[in-house]
Amino acid sequence: MRVLAELVAGLGLGEPHLGLTPEPLWRDPAAAGRFGRLVERHLTRLGWRRRDGEIDREVVAALAVVCRPDVGFHGWLTHEHRTTSVLAGAIGREAVLAVRSGNDVTVRSVHRQRLAERLAAHLPDVPAGAGPPLRVDLAELRATDPSGGRPTEGGAGLRRVGPQVRRAAALVAAPTTGAGELYPVGGRAPVSYVDSAHGRYLVATTRDVLEIRPATRADVTAELQVQRSAAATVGNPGTPPEADG
Repeated sequence: MRVLAELVAGLGLGEPHLGLTPEPLWRDPAAAGRFGRLVERHLTRLGWRRRDGEIDREVVAALAVVCRPDVGFHGWLTHEHRTTSVLAGAIGREAVLAVRSGNDVTVRSVHRQRLAERLAAHLPDVPAGAGPPLRVDLAELRATDPSGGRPTEGGAGLRRVGPQVRRAAALVAAPTTGAGELYPVGGRAPVSYVDSAHGRYLVATTRDVLEIRPATRADVTAELQVQRSAAATVGNPGTPPEADG
């Protein structure tokens, strides 16, 4: 990650997108020479320099997307206590998928019209959960224990709540094996999912309501496209968003 940050800074591209570096990277001036030599070794190993000594223009174009994509998606995926950062973005016709795992970042070209699909492909292999979508009142859910009971008025016992609230309480209480927050570039509303022994569910919370619904990769892709359309509408009223698929 540090080598990538030094490379794009040296090219005047800024910093890698926040989807890859959620925390600012501090560049130590005293270590500039050491990192510069490391960058040169990577450029040589990867064959990114032309014979005239300049960095290949296609490489620079791809790295520009890594820093400031015009469109696309980014997010953080956690599975078995390991977090992966993913960015699928584009500037014009240049589209890339960048994946960070630990300090390693891989960047490769992808099809501009399949950005949401390419990001969703990095979700762990977890089947969709079972059952119908749920929409429950948050206050009622918070007052319900995992067994599906809610304290009576006097607090002397428990009364049963409705089946949707019981099911939601059981899903919320289940230990998770992973989770993710995915965003359209420029958007503020995440597409959130949770993985557990019950499968994968999309989760959305408003002020008063929790929505839970089973989710395949295709469902996550579709929801990303919905959120991108919403972000584009808010940012550019009256301008239809560009199709993603």
